[in-house]
Amino acid sequence: MDFHVFVDRNDFHSGDPFNDRSLFNLMGDQWRKMRSVISPTFSSGKMRAMHPIIIDCVKRLEEYLEKKAANKEELEMKKIMGNLTMDVIASCAFGTKIDTLICRSEWDPEIVWE
Repeated sequence: MDFHVFVDRNDFHSGDPFNDRSLFNLMGDQWRKMRSVISPTFSSGKMRAMHPIIIDCVKRLEEYLEKKAANKEELEMKKIMGNLTMDVIASCAFGTKIDTLICRSEWDPEIVWE
């Protein structure tokens, strides 16, 4: 891979110290070091192992959406997709099923962030 080409890109700093230390915002040696730490997580074997976990989360989302559609409820898809993202990360990274769509008040991303 030609990842050495992508070491220094446009400056996307947001002023948020947490975001400014992400892989997308780092440059040079800091970027190389962070990428070498993160890369093994996304090997083809690890991604293959995560696939059934992700599918399980998506199936739970599908069931949730079908119930809401049957009741003709309006949905805030941005928030729902954020919840799906939290479910996938919690399941893949920590082996924890948090079901943010079912236990919404407990795992609301806005509440967790604050």
